[in-house]
Amino acid sequence: MTKRRATSICYEERLILFLRLPAKGFVKTRLAETIGDEATLDLYRCLVSDTLAAVRRAGRAPLVFFHPPGLGPAIDWLGGGVTCLPQEGGDLGMRMLAAFRKVFSLPACSRAVLIGSDLPDLPPAFIGEAFERLKSQDAVIGPAHDGGYYLIGFRRGAVLPAAFEGIEWGGRGVFEATMAVFRKEGVSVHVLPHWDDIDVYEDVKALYDRLRDLPPGRLSTIDYIRDRRHLT
Repeated sequence: MTKRRATSICYEERLILFLRLPAKGFVKTRLAETIGDEATLDLYRCLVSDTLAAVRRAGRAPLVFFHPPGLGPAIDWLGGGVTCLPQEGGDLGMRMLAAFRKVFSLPACSRAVLIGSDLPDLPPAFIGEAFERLKSQDAVIGPAHDGGYYLIGFRRGAVLPAAFEGIEWGGRGVFEATMAVFRKEGVSVHVLPHWDDIDVYEDVKALYDRLRDLPPGRLSTIDYIRDRRHLT
């Protein structure tokens, strides 16, 4: 029997993964308006599973920051080998800022990247590129086509609180507002290729249209959608 090789942890580089309480009515509320709370919850679990798989293919052992605090046993479904910490702070921006401060309080950490839990087909190469660029630049960001971003990262000493303040989270101007902060503060930033996270029904349909021919077992998100054709 072949043993699964454990992911080697690079303590100099930390990948932060943000996720929410897996409960009906709490996750992906805009998506739930179209497909309902039950299907949204099931799909969200698939999204998280596939995102974790992408992170591991990139050779990373993520630090999972969950919301709300007190989530406790509700994240047992992630399985073993996952380090989980509560998100701290008020809005999304403050929680992201707190997470970066937390990982940079670890003495060995010199580069940190944060992603969401709704990136089932994220190319592992993007994660590698983000960390590689942070060896020479202050920040890295991955723009989404909806005007937000799917990834943001900093090297030690370069985290900008202003990048997380006064932003209309969920709006179409998040990426541009963040870039404006980078320009104002004069930090060097590398922009990754565009990619899409999953927020609304149109995102689900676009993902399936792009990957409908993927063999079964490759992505649990596509398998779930394929088995419930009414979602397409």
